[in-house]
Amino acid sequence: MHLALRKWATPMVASTFLITGVTGVALYFHSGGTLSRDAHIWVGFAVLAVAVLHIVMNWRPVKGYLKRPLPAAILALGVVATVLSSVTLTPTDPDVPTVNPGMVFGALTTAPVSALAQLVGKQPDAFVATLQAQGFSDASLTSTIADLSHGDAGLRNRALGLAFAKGAQPSS
Repeated sequence: MHLALRKWATPMVASTFLITGVTGVALYFHSGGTLSRDAHIWVGFAVLAVAVLHIVMNWRPVKGYLKRPLPAAILALGVVATVLSSVTLTPTDPDVPTVNPGMVFGALTTAPVSALAQLVGKQPDAFVATLQAQGFSDASLTSTIADLSHGDAGLRNRALGLAFAKGAQPSS
């Protein structure tokens, strides 16, 4: 059984690593969309499972490897980085309001275009005209960026980019 597992373990590690790496980069640049986010999360679980299986299958060599100072130090740094990136650094008191970038981003994309335009210092009608000229033909004062992008992260980011583009007209 040990040899049978080795036949698929290396390709599984390589493919799950590739998927999480590429989707992670796409998500970092906000160009991935829902499929990339979901794939990143679920394939991340697969990476974890395959890594645990790999450690179990190779426990004796892993123990020997970690007796050397450099690999042990690198692993220790990885554990510290994992713990620090996994803990909540914001207050957990329910009476203390908190905000994160996702909440702000969500508010911007679900606000009516007229409110978004005012927020970024543009004339609402002029911003609607800009959106329409850039291919968002359904844009209106009451539409939202979320509606206009139909769940496409690239379109959403393009529309938000138009909102924050320099040369904004002051609202009156």
